[in-house]
Amino acid sequence: MQKIIRVFVIIFQISLPLITFVLCRRLSIGRGYDFETVNPYVIIINVFLWTTIYFLFLGLFKKNYLATFFYLLFFLLFTIANRYKIKFLNLPVRINDLTWGRQLLGFVPAVVVHTNMAKELIASFSALIASFFVLKHFLKLQIKNINIRLFFVFIALIILTLPYNQTKIYDQILNKTNIVFHTWDAAENCRNNGMLLCFINDGKYLKFPEPEGYTETKINQIYSKITLANLATESAKKDLLLSKEVPEQSEGGGFSKPNIIILMSESFWDATNLSGVKYSSDPIKNVREDVKSNLISPAFGGETSNVEFELLTGLSNYFFTINSYPYTQYINKSLPSLFSIFKENDYYTSAIHPYSPWFYNRDNVYRYFGVDKFINLENIGQTENAGPFVSDKSFTEKVINQINSNDKPQLIFALSIQNHAPFEANRFPTHPITFQSSLNNDDKNMLQSYIDGINLSDQSYKILKTELSKTKKPTILVFFGDHLPSLGLDFDLYKKLGFDYKDETKIHSTPLSLWSNFETDLNLPSSISPSFLSLEILKMANIKPKYQFYYLDSIKNKSVILHQKLPTTQFDQDDLINYNLIQYDLIFGKQYGL
Repeated sequence: MQKIIRVFVIIFQISLPLITFVLCRRLSIGRGYDFETVNPYVIIINVFLWTTIYFLFLGLFKKNYLATFFYLLFFLLFTIANRYKIKFLNLPVRINDLTWGRQLLGFVPAVVVHTNMAKELIASFSALIASFFVLKHFLKLQIKNINIRLFFVFIALIILTLPYNQTKIYDQILNKTNIVFHTWDAAENCRNNGMLLCFINDGKYLKFPEPEGYTETKINQIYSKITLANLATESAKKDLLLSKEVPEQSEGGGFSKPNIIILMSESFWDATNLSGVKYSSDPIKNVREDVKSNLISPAFGGETSNVEFELLTGLSNYFFTINSYPYTQYINKSLPSLFSIFKENDYYTSAIHPYSPWFYNRDNVYRYFGVDKFINLENIGQTENAGPFVSDKSFTEKVINQINSNDKPQLIFALSIQNHAPFEANRFPTHPITFQSSLNNDDKNMLQSYIDGINLSDQSYKILKTELSKTKKPTILVFFGDHLPSLGLDFDLYKKLGFDYKDETKIHSTPLSLWSNFETDLNLPSSISPSFLSLEILKMANIKPKYQFYYLDSIKNKSVILHQKLPTTQFDQDDLINYNLIQYDLIFGKQYGL
């Protein structure tokens, strides 16, 4: 009997990497592999990587049962993280997510409480704890020789860090095995190439290489072509705010200095674009009255800070890999932003976000951007929640308080949190907007919560306009959603309701509204990226662009959309090369352009 058990244990340990490989995909995305059609090298390399991680734990722990237990713990955490990140954001776990440490500790508990995730976690970790005692009873083997264990760890680390340390060799392996990664679609990469290989592959992008041709001379050449004379042409002047009645004027120039409120509404989108739904009334009727354009968001379902990054800096995620987070990865020094440039023009600047200041590293990033004041959950004062987060009603009150707190012209960047995913059933107590559809009850409940949320946002928008109408301070309100909501696993609800989720323009477009409390002629292109919207905001305030905004002004006549998943044929190759050089100079380089 002991021999049979020993043979069974050996078979179990040998087959464990294959088992975890198959289960990780099945549990993460809800389907396994078609072994007849999948590239066999995908299976071989993924199983090899899981085996490598197993050997890493065998090297770290003398007793096999402990090594196996912690290997299973890694498998469980990795799989659960992928399962829920794909479910909510349609994105897999990436190496960059490790920079989220503290953010996850703050956000995950809210997700666990308001979803069914708690039940799955309890069941999973109960099974893991039970496995500990089973493994302890049957796995008696030990690797006592410390040299052998150190060898296991050494070899495992070399293999796992190959994409980072030996990128050329790693790429040669991928080429010879016909494994292809598309930088514009992380989720598809993991479906085709395996969850673990997809994760390890990110190692090659941790280093941000210096672009070819980056020198002080080149940066100066780029900027020298954008002269003050060009910016002072009649066409540039016409882009400035055309005010028929200017309540206040700046000294000398004759232009007004209006307050600018940029309100980025969490997950706000026009849900009437879902063709399979009939609503009792328009859930965003107030916002719709002022829609002038569509924001082409660099994100879907999450990654709000990436939208902020483009809007506040005029720089672009186009030059980073998918699923990068500039706020947590790259921004570690001061650089020009809307905040800093508005301050140079005698504006008081503030950011308002009713959530923890350390989330997405905003407390540090906003300081690098030069904001005067950051109002966040720790200093915002008394608020009321709608669902698990601060309500848009309370949030709007804080915006109104801030605009009334200072006699100087103000730039206020306000980012809401109320409609953050997940959209659990009965998130809000009342349902003013009802709808008819062929959805099942669970999907109806999810959509109802989303509709309730954006309707509350729409009502808050009306309240803000009403209050701003009472003030004599000339004020412009720029309102838009940061990204479309994540509604089910793998675009599930979008598919069921006939929305063309494969159309990258549609799946990244949110309504963009403009309004002012004085008579103006406010216009925008029909669609615009956040980086180019920042240029338009400067011009609304009659501020001449500087630094990277200079450069945007020089290429905006070709296009105002730059997105990783959309064509860039409107731009010349030199346009993108120079844009990338300017961005590298400001974030990673020596800031020759300042």
